[in-house]
Amino acid sequence: MPGRGKRFAIRLAAWVMAVLCLAPASADEQTDRRILVGLKLFPAVLAADTQITKKTAADGMLHVAIVYKERADVAEHAAGHLRKAGRVRDIPLAVDVVTYADLATLTGPPAGVFLAEWAPQALPGAVRLGTRTGSIVFSPFRGDVALGAHAGVFVGDRILPLVNPASLKAAGIELKPFFLEVARTHE
Repeated sequence: MPGRGKRFAIRLAAWVMAVLCLAPASADEQTDRRILVGLKLFPAVLAADTQITKKTAADGMLHVAIVYKERADVAEHAAGHLRKAGRVRDIPLAVDVVTYADLATLTGPPAGVFLAEWAPQALPGAVRLGTRTGSIVFSPFRGDVALGAHAGVFVGDRILPLVNPASLKAAGIELKPFFLEVARTHE
């Protein structure tokens, strides 16, 4: 009965693949997934900013900063994703990759700041810069929105943007009502 053995082998292979797919991801894989999801949400958050057109630089570009602490490779990878997006509300994107330490030295405030590497001790400085300049600080990392980041990622039965209304208000950032209806809110 060679057909029976073949069916068993196929079922076994399918079972092994299912187990591998359902196995918990490592912390690094989960972080990578959150960053990739965040990179898809970040342009939508920028587009929801009612004042985004006023944040265009003199060169006609919308400048965003990808921020890292030690992993420049992760930040460059993230920057590549945003460069592929190319535009937000028909405004061309200019993507700068900087360390947390160099974030404050950018010439002109960025319209948005994407945190590509988790650095809880550097988060307050990034949030202060965003609040002072009206730049949206987006963190894909769990807990950062509760600590003051303007926006991030909510993972539940669906993946949604997560916003911190108090931080947005402090920075003078107003998001479109429709976007806020879709987003989860950190209270």
